Amino acid sequence: MRKDSSDNPYKLYLSKREDTPEGSIVGDFRKKDDPDFRCEIILDSDQVFRAGEVDSTTVRYPEKYVIYLSAGMLYALQKGGNISRHELYHELGHIHLGHYDSGLVFDGEHTTEDAARIQKEEDDADRFAAEIIGYENSLAALREMLRIRAQADKRANRNGTEQSVLAIREIRRRIKALEQAAEESDS
Repeated sequence: MRKDSSDNPYKLYLSKREDTPEGSIVGDFRKKDDPDFRCEIILDSDQVFRAGEVDSTTVRYPEKYVIYLSAGMLYALQKGGNISRHELYHELGHIHLGHYDSGLVFDGEHTTEDAARIQKEEDDADRFAAEIIGYENSLAALREMLRIRAQADKRANRNGTEQSVLAIREIRRRIKALEQAAEESDS
């Protein structure tokens, strides 16, 4: 059964200021029933790129979680884009579901068992985001991510490379898994 958005235990606060300097706190998630929960959202494009990401990365510190955003991601969030909203709530899903407590750290090499666990965590985080922003919005976001990735790979002359093929295959797998979850939630 689909959750009502009022079931969302989190409240997002996000700055609307467009000239925010790098390193600034631009928002946070607060948990309705836990005043001690802390998840800051910080504009830090360098931190995102150092993590090998393009839009966002999440770090767990002893006393809080931090979601770092690139400038492009913050701009898209402020304009209300589906991809950015899905990605932000996807990251919150990893936190909410305890994935950062699992001890699994991806270092570029993993076993088949680790790969299956990573896929399950990605699917669970996608479902978490979809329960908050809607399955249709999350599916539209993933399909747009696929389109953008394919275009970027084409422009960068990476079509057919192992990295491109694996990335596109993974986005397609996530779309299919979320479509199945949407069908199940409608039943």
